[in-house]
Amino acid sequence: MNQEEKRKLDSIWASTCNELQQIISADSVACWFQALKLVSYTDRVLTLRHDQSIHRYWIEENYLPQLTTTASNILGEPITIVFQSDDSVVKVSGGANPVVGTWTDECGGSFDPQLSFQTFVVGMNNRFAASVAKAVAENPSHTYNPLFFYGSAGMGKTHLMHAIGNHIQKNKKHLKVLYVTGKQFTDDYTRTIQRDELDRFRSSYHQAKVVLIDDIEAITSDYRARGEFYHLCDTLSDQQTQIILSSDLPPLRIENCERRLDSCSEFGVIAELHLPEGRTCLAILRNQLNSMPEKFSENVSDEVLNYIVRRIGTNVRCLKDALCQVVATAFLKGEAITVAQAEENLRNFLLKAPPLNVSAHFHANLLTKPSPQFAQLVLKS
Repeated sequence: MNQEEKRKLDSIWASTCNELQQIISADSVACWFQALKLVSYTDRVLTLRHDQSIHRYWIEENYLPQLTTTASNILGEPITIVFQSDDSVVKVSGGANPVVGTWTDECGGSFDPQLSFQTFVVGMNNRFAASVAKAVAENPSHTYNPLFFYGSAGMGKTHLMHAIGNHIQKNKKHLKVLYVTGKQFTDDYTRTIQRDELDRFRSSYHQAKVVLIDDIEAITSDYRARGEFYHLCDTLSDQQTQIILSSDLPPLRIENCERRLDSCSEFGVIAELHLPEGRTCLAILRNQLNSMPEKFSENVSDEVLNYIVRRIGTNVRCLKDALCQVVATAFLKGEAITVAQAEENLRNFLLKAPPLNVSAHFHANLLTKPSPQFAQLVLKS
């Protein structure tokens, strides 16, 4: 490999890792992706080399859909991820998603199978959001349309979006479901305009019966994509397509947000995901621990889990990443998982994460603008 080819591969991988930080946490990228090397990109196959099998395992189990989609978007074509280990054994680890949108019935890998209703830990902080998400998944286009989730980063918005998609994919296979992030929408729209393919772009959305757009702030910051987004929402509403949106902020607090986006509060429902209390955080970590192979997670005590919650805080994504960091590092070093070991391995997290302050996390009214239908739903559940 000459220097020019190496620079090109390094640039592709650096761009991929940078974009992944917009989808998963920067700490997760630093822990699991930056140790990998991009060794080749040929015939739509992207080959990554790893020194430790746990990196491949963890990416396959937790981040493969995000990695595949991100790399496909950067490279401008569907790609396949391949892992190459020291013994030269190559394992194909995933198929590519389309660059524009993601059809569940055509790709079968649009939604992360781990992000289901079964793996979503329900607490007082998210009970309303989980309830309306299940109602929409069971009866899309007829209950809570549009549905708008909002809450701080790491509270579980994306988890619920994927849970809805997974449920529909499994139980209502005749429905076409399209899922994109706000950044993907904006990037796809920009490429579409450059290629003079606006009709194809719009058609991909108009054919859907369920459209999920995650983190819409990225759309509202681009005035051209913002106009297309509002036009799309109007069209989808007219044809009774189920619309599900998410944001870190409620509609009226999103910069450059038009009044019509707040119509969710009038014709659909807005569901806030609050910060979880300590008990819910512990339940989330125990749930995450149970999903790991025993060889990685055995002998993790409640004392260690309590320490992670106390020191990392209430960001669900950071909690999971912190647990992964502790478990993986202990496994690689052959060490016992103790509070002292956890403290040593979480120093980078501790520099940035505030301590847990449960008293500041609750609001008297956890039900954000509930409708009469929701009241009936709660009574029945």
